[in-house]
Amino acid sequence: MSNMSHILEGNEEFDEELAMKIKPTNTNPDDDEDEDVEKILESFTKDHLVALIKKGVSKHLDLIEIMRELTDANPTHCKIFIHGLGWDTTAETLTSVFCKYGEIEDCKVVTDRVSSKSKGYTFILFKHQSGAWKALKQPQKQIGNRTTPWSRPIAIPISC
Repeated sequence: MSNMSHILEGNEEFDEELAMKIKPTNTNPDDDEDEDVEKILESFTKDHLVALIKKGVSKHLDLIEIMRELTDANPTHCKIFIHGLGWDTTAETLTSVFCKYGEIEDCKVVTDRVSSKSKGYTFILFKHQSGAWKALKQPQKQIGNRTTPWSRPIAIPISC
């Protein structure tokens, strides 16, 4: 099994069809199946892999869609953290500010259990990584009567 298949299988969102799309295929009958491809790739640095992927995507445009599907399947690439919110901030207020960047899957203001008031921070989960990155291009946002000091990603994917 390739390392990529192993990585993907650890993801609850793993899709067998998607794994088949990215499975390396052997074009030389004299080679020992996919293991040779895997060994070659394991010797590459991150910069080499990025260059290889960029070249592959430029020649095979369907690869970019596969990359997006893989990224969108991992919620840490689609989630941002925002702090500096006012105590009166609601999920509705946040949704109205952030929906222009992309479809929002989840937005819950972290609240105090006793007072039910905002603790001043939240996590927003976008349906697609592109929504999270669009929102992060302008890290300061006017939300209610406050300007948030900074929004940041939960995880920084390799593609960035």
